[in-house]
Amino acid sequence: MKHYTYGNDEIEVTFDERKCCHAAHCFKELPDVFDGDFDPPIRPDNAPVEEIIRVVEMCPSSALTYKSLNSSFPDEQAPESNQAIMSPRSPLFIRGDLNLKNEGQMHRIALCRCGASKSKPFCDGSHFKIKFNGPAQAEFDEIVECESTGPVKLTPVSNGPVAFSGKLTFTSRNNKIQYCREKGAICRCGASENKPFCDAKHRDIDFTTD
Repeated sequence: MKHYTYGNDEIEVTFDERKCCHAAHCFKELPDVFDGDFDPPIRPDNAPVEEIIRVVEMCPSSALTYKSLNSSFPDEQAPESNQAIMSPRSPLFIRGDLNLKNEGQMHRIALCRCGASKSKPFCDGSHFKIKFNGPAQAEFDEIVECESTGPVKLTPVSNGPVAFSGKLTFTSRNNKIQYCREKGAICRCGASENKPFCDAKHRDIDFTTD
């Protein structure tokens, strides 16, 4: 897997292929800076630092991150609230004050929920290849809101879901709040009938992963 860092006097940008879900915002928005076909693949001198920050923070997976090198701007800050965005046929996009086991603090993550990623728990775009048809959300009986602030701990369970603890709001793509939970388990085998939550179907299909 590719992992590289490039910078100038102002900013350092890192790419981690393990986390890349191929949303492609980077090279669509700033092709003069981000293009894997060039050497180097990240050229931070080719755009204002404000534009680079804007595009890096568009990356839904933390495959791209940045670091301030001269204190003229802060490093990326966690959003004010923790949000899991549910979309049909897609990974679960989570933004917030996140701590993923063995990865440390993150602000953005794209969790595989089709079961086919070779980079679990991260999405690697395999949902396109297998034509994953998972719905956007479960059918909630009632809308439950909360102040979804504070840290959220994410723990992949061996051969099972990703457990979470901490306040997390689940929303649709149009930011309509659907549900808020302080703990739960997110399906990553693709078989749950209560997506995005786990209903233990991973046991029925003999799902295996770290």
